Amino acid sequence: MTNKEMVLRAAVMSGIYTGPQAAALEKANGGALPLYTFGEWKKRGYIVKKGQHAILTMNLWAYNKGKKDPEAPEEADGDAAPDEGFKLRKMHLFDFRQVERLAAADAV
Repeated sequence: MTNKEMVLRAAVMSGIYTGPQAAALEKANGGALPLYTFGEWKKRGYIVKKGQHAILTMNLWAYNKGKKDPEAPEEADGDAAPDEGFKLRKMHLFDFRQVERLAAADAV
């Protein structure tokens, strides 16, 4: 199951969206619900409003590039091999109603 599918299922099951609302939002948002992490919203030019808490917290697949797995077997030189696969990580997701567009730096 992909992250998009897991987020869709969790959002509908938790009552954030109804099935038809989720389908309409996916269609308007290029195939994904507008539920993103703090960092993803920031990359998109938004900031999470002060005092907002994650609307959904769940485990999603994240790329683990170059981070060492403490449970990985050690190599001959005594160093653990970096694990470059995907791992489930706890993510805190915010809804589009919890964010606002960042003011342009040149507008100040």
